[in-house]
Amino acid sequence: MNKSLVWKLWLTLIIFLLIIFISSIFIQQTFLEKYYYGQLENELTKNAERLLRSINKKGMAYIPEEAEEVADSITGGVVVTDRFGKKLIEVGVLPYGEGKGYSYDDFIQVINSKKVYKINEDSVEEKMYVLGQPIIKNIPSKYKGKEEWLTNERVSDYSNERIVGTIFLNTPITSIENTLDRIKKQLICAAIIILMIWSMITLYLLKKFSKPLLEINKVTMDLIEGKYSEITSIKRKDEIGRLSENINKLSKRLYAEERMRKDLVANISHEIRTPLSLMRGYTEVLIDGMAKNKEEEKKYLGIVLSETERLQHLVSDLLDLSQIEEGLLRVEKQPILIDHLIRHVIDTHESLFDKNNLKIHYNISNPNLMVWADEFRIFQVLINLLNNSINHTPQGGEIFIDVVEGDRLSTICIRDTGEGMLPKDIPFIWERFYKGDRSRSEKKNNLGIGLAIVKNILTAHESNITVESEIGVGTEICFTLSKYISKE
Repeated sequence: MNKSLVWKLWLTLIIFLLIIFISSIFIQQTFLEKYYYGQLENELTKNAERLLRSINKKGMAYIPEEAEEVADSITGGVVVTDRFGKKLIEVGVLPYGEGKGYSYDDFIQVINSKKVYKINEDSVEEKMYVLGQPIIKNIPSKYKGKEEWLTNERVSDYSNERIVGTIFLNTPITSIENTLDRIKKQLICAAIIILMIWSMITLYLLKKFSKPLLEINKVTMDLIEGKYSEITSIKRKDEIGRLSENINKLSKRLYAEERMRKDLVANISHEIRTPLSLMRGYTEVLIDGMAKNKEEEKKYLGIVLSETERLQHLVSDLLDLSQIEEGLLRVEKQPILIDHLIRHVIDTHESLFDKNNLKIHYNISNPNLMVWADEFRIFQVLINLLNNSINHTPQGGEIFIDVVEGDRLSTICIRDTGEGMLPKDIPFIWERFYKGDRSRSEKKNNLGIGLAIVKNILTAHESNITVESEIGVGTEICFTLSKYISKE
């Protein structure tokens, strides 16, 4: 779990945070560079315009002192040339050393009326920022022969305007680069500290988050190994808590299923062994000719037949349960005279009533009542419910069958004066192999699948089922069937 989940999530979060930090630092550095160099460009542009205005007003001969002031204010150098590149003024710090205030490529760009803004990487001592700007001369017709130096930044299409020189301003950018570098280092240090704190917090939270998952995984592995008694100790109200609760329910259910499976195997073994032993014993008696007369021989054959029918009933129940679990249960509804079907069931159990000294009471509100159901499946329901009552009713008890006709639904109730059930057992009697109190059920010839078959058959008929029971008083099970209404 640690390798597959916690560490993967942790690494994903760290990488995600790293991407955010790197992107943030890059964006902030780009923004700061634009801001600082933008400020520098504005300052250089203002100083260039100051010199151009002075040239316009005073002429070239009167600006050397002002050029020195500009060079001092920008802590750099000023170069003024004519249109052929001859240096007219050169003061301050020069990027290429003494006598080299600009590059030939920069001069060509400026003389072609393009401003130059650039960082000069080839400076002798330190990096410098260079501003190059053309000087444009305007000679109106009335002033021909006189020169006026203008501050225009571009060359217009008028024939009386032309470039007569250039101005280059150079200023060191070491302070800007140092500031940006210092800010970058501070951002990186802050990012590293935040990343370390974030790493520890996320690792702690992920481990705390994975702890209940590890416990759930352990219990799940125990379930796979057949240790159905293991449950989780997680008490939470979130998704993990609900998952833990469901795992515990699954564990309890599997434990119960395993217990019932073992009971089923034991009961089937017992149920099969007993009739087979009887059948073998009486068959050997008959083969050996040990029957004293025909009546005794007939008696033995009757026992063998009875035990054969018992085995057939057992196999039939198991096959029905198998079909139900595989979703193959089919019902073929047709009109049924319910009175006839119930009387037939009572007749087939007459010997059991006499054997157990039970009284049967049957009452139907309308003997001609027709219901819409599968006759064979409802026969199974009645057989199983009646057998259930016989098995749990002591000798001398009574069993009541009542059929009440309704407008659309008819209700059939089977009530006994047997041992009854605890209220906690009632919700589970429909589960396969469930037999409630083992002390009361283990003496019965019952696998605990009859009522499961009943429930599934009645569910397929969309029947409403109710159960009422009280210890020492008895149990009543009622179900409904749709009334058949003729269309004639």
